[in-house]
Amino acid sequence: ILDDPASPPEVRQVLPDVIERVGGDEAAGVLAGHLLEGNAELRLRILRALGRMRDQRPEMEIDPWALEAVLGAEILGHYRSYQILGALERSSLEEEPTTRGLRIAMLEELERIFLLLGLLYPPTDFRAAWEALRSGDPVLHDQALDLLESLLRPEMRTLLVPLIDPVVPGDQRMRLAERLAGTPVETPAQAVRELAGTGDPWLKACAAYAIGAQGLHELEGYLADWRDDPDPLLRETVRQAREQMDESQG
Repeated sequence: ILDDPASPPEVRQVLPDVIERVGGDEAAGVLAGHLLEGNAELRLRILRALGRMRDQRPEMEIDPWALEAVLGAEILGHYRSYQILGALERSSLEEEPTTRGLRIAMLEELERIFLLLGLLYPPTDFRAAWEALRSGDPVLHDQALDLLESLLRPEMRTLLVPLIDPVVPGDQRMRLAERLAGTPVETPAQAVRELAGTGDPWLKACAAYAIGAQGLHELEGYLADWRDDPDPLLRETVRQAREQMDESQG
């Protein structure tokens, strides 16, 4: 079921907890083998389960190269989110659910990054380091950066610190994103295409909302593709977006 993206999403979402309860190295291997799962919420559940399993069995081995590969993908994905956010903030969607949903999803991206760091560098408490960076306390902030300096390889640190250090302004992150993640996202339509391509039902729902709200007729094909999606929120958002498109045409 976990290997089959067509399986009911509500079933797949609970499988990491089930596999965690089964326990053992084989169960951990199954979870680790799905760390590049397309569904972002499922990836987060897998990482949380692996983190709890590692807490129970500190000696449990997880392939560090696989973890680093996934960490790199998550970091680049987070930079890409900054590109999308920049394009949306330059449009009339700045305060709409599309942007708010993206910001929430970006917090989950950071949680996945810190969970991966915790799996790579046990028993360091990277969540505490993240909170220290966000605390506003200059002493705690500098201690957290010192921790990252001491543990992370230079190339990983160069990519990660600008994402998690609140001293780095958002526009600087967006410029870094354009350099790292490829073609800049310059229009709302491009931003919506990026949201649509995430594989995450929630962000797809955000994209569907934006298609309807902005009357992006060139992207109506997404609404047709998602009309019968297994995710109920996405189906309902598509229905509402279709109504908005029909009203704008009428």
